[in-house]
Amino acid sequence: MGVPFLAYTIGACGFIATGSSVISDFLKEFDENQTLDRFEFKLSYQTDGLQDLKYHLTTGNMKYESGLAAIQRFRKLSRGYAGREYRNVTNGQFEKFAGEFLDSIIQGKWVGTGADPTVDPVRHFAVRLFRKTRLDRKHYQRERKKGCDLCSYPLQEICYAINPENFDAEAKKLTGRILESMGRDPEKNVVLDQPFAGNNPQAAFGFFENPKAIIVDRDPRDYFVHCNVVSYPLGYRFMPIRDVEAFVDLYRRQRKNQPYRVDSEQVMNIRFEDMIYEYEKTAERIMRFCGLTEHTNPKKYFKPEMSVNNTQLYRRYPQFAGQIAYIEKELPEYLYDYSKYEDRNIDFGNPFGDNPLNRVGRKWKSQ
Repeated sequence: MGVPFLAYTIGACGFIATGSSVISDFLKEFDENQTLDRFEFKLSYQTDGLQDLKYHLTTGNMKYESGLAAIQRFRKLSRGYAGREYRNVTNGQFEKFAGEFLDSIIQGKWVGTGADPTVDPVRHFAVRLFRKTRLDRKHYQRERKKGCDLCSYPLQEICYAINPENFDAEAKKLTGRILESMGRDPEKNVVLDQPFAGNNPQAAFGFFENPKAIIVDRDPRDYFVHCNVVSYPLGYRFMPIRDVEAFVDLYRRQRKNQPYRVDSEQVMNIRFEDMIYEYEKTAERIMRFCGLTEHTNPKKYFKPEMSVNNTQLYRRYPQFAGQIAYIEKELPEYLYDYSKYEDRNIDFGNPFGDNPLNRVGRKWKSQ
């Protein structure tokens, strides 16, 4: 008998606009993979997501109140902006999935106040008024007659989940149900966009089946130029560009002493530039890491000769010379050594021209 197939959940991860889409595009070229990258699958690490919820139910549990607040925020997340994307790919089932996940880890419920003034100041005020006007006594009398708890504002259903031993297992079921609704083929590896945080992917590994993370980073000089001429004009202001010292400090702090920097069987680090200048070697590394055997459609989606136009940007924008010199001085360990490739005759085109391979149809324009 042969070795049974083991399907991986492969995450293409980065630090926002550091080039992780090259991994998604590259892995599309293998029949052994299924790429589901219509949106960023960041339920695990986004604010009030799975990692925050687990922290407040386990490590950061204060009595039961912090856990209750975290559960309420997770419900709000599933119903709000973040939940909209998941609803679109689960035929409207995401709130149901999220609710059943919470039910599976909640250990008890009752009707109470649960008004933490820092979480719900309006309800906290209503609870104080409820008590002051003696309405609480009247409500208690109605409950005695009915023989059960009654929800009546500001009373609400309160629950607790303290150190739920089944958290990871149930979270894994939740992500599995979402992927199944998205049409996941269990006989293939699934490739997702940003399912793990680039600076600490291991923190979310317990929420996915057979996880692997490929973390992509890029030269801070090009990153600075990209933020200036692409991201900011389009309204994506995720890095400080007016203050290069702040840019350098944030760039360094996001990467220094982080778990992602150590390669393992589950984590692989690559440079965006290596996907272009060391294509063959990097392609082999990725194939070994993901257990891939046949590159079915090489360079169908990821074309190094096109992506090369998105490198060495800092040399084509002399107006940033002062900031680039500061970055080179402060972040030498993160600079890409382009000197090894100076003998190559590279014809740089418009780095932000129309790219027919861009899956969302964006058209970067230089300023």
